Amino acid sequence: GRKILDRVSIEVHAGEVVTVVGPNGAGKTTLLKVLLGIRSCPASRVWRKPGIRMGYVPQNIPIDPVMPMTVGRFLNLGVEKKTDSSIREALELTGVAHLYQYPVHGLSGGEFKRMVLARAMLGRPDVLVLDEPVQGVDYAGELELYRLIGTYTTAPDGMGGMGGFGAPPGKAVTTAPLAQATFAADLLTDF
Repeated sequence: GRKILDRVSIEVHAGEVVTVVGPNGAGKTTLLKVLLGIRSCPASRVWRKPGIRMGYVPQNIPIDPVMPMTVGRFLNLGVEKKTDSSIREALELTGVAHLYQYPVHGLSGGEFKRMVLARAMLGRPDVLVLDEPVQGVDYAGELELYRLIGTYTTAPDGMGGMGGFGAPPGKAVTTAPLAQATFAADLLTDF
């Protein structure tokens, strides 16, 4: 096979937003998956601070359209049971609390991304990892998602004092196609 990742080194500090930039097929998603431990990479070494909590927003999540699932139920999927109040709080922070009982398949692209961001934030992550977080989102939605990410990384409580959700200023690692990179980086650093 072809070599996708070679001599990559990345370090992320509190309050930083690191954007991995490159064309399609350059290995951005692969790098994130290796960093998260979702995918292995021969001869690689990945060190994470012991006990670090990571939240992940994948590029896309295929959900079978015949499976009836509400937003609230989607956020409660997983090994660890979440409280109804923590789910509602996460949805409130991402601006989609009104969609709690709404079917996942009825969401727009921007609503879906906000819901997935809310799910990633439920574990109160130290690092938020987002793979092309604005893919399939309109311009206004892009601005709002970047604002949310910027708030997460700069606020003293991790989310701008909104309900005390989060921890100290978080870190974010995100990917962006070349065409969006400067736009995304400027937006993320301005907030």
